[in-house]
Amino acid sequence: MTGMESALLARIEYLENRLAIQDLRHRYWLAIVERDLETMMGCYSEDAHSQFGFGMEFRGRDALRGFYRQMMSDPELAAQIPFGTNGLVTVTDDSHASGSWLISVVYLKKQAEHGARNNVRYHETYVRTGEGWQIASQVVDYLCFEQITPAERPNR
Repeated sequence: MTGMESALLARIEYLENRLAIQDLRHRYWLAIVERDLETMMGCYSEDAHSQFGFGMEFRGRDALRGFYRQMMSDPELAAQIPFGTNGLVTVTDDSHASGSWLISVVYLKKQAEHGARNNVRYHETYVRTGEGWQIASQVVDYLCFEQITPAERPNR
């Protein structure tokens, strides 16, 4: 294999890793919308560390599972809709990467007249395990909170 072929294969692998991490984030966001706890847990490494702010910090999948189970089972939660953009992913080697995302999350409660939109920035690290790329750590920086009025309320 020539040096140019080797360089091209390395670039392809880098791009494939970046796309796999972007797919990981999309899978995570869709799992939130669908309230799919098992898919969401598969997005995290076994020893993941998450800091969601407001004193909410979790270490390991079991702790995260408890947090998300409680959130997803809230009978008043009509919908939680995350939308991520401006993702910047840097692959540092074949099993480690970091990323930053801007995320807007809409929360709608069944009996509430208004919903909320939280705009946040996620700082994350990723690790590739036997299960593929997973979130190893995440820190959430809150940028702003908005009150919203849904045009049409779900489940009513």
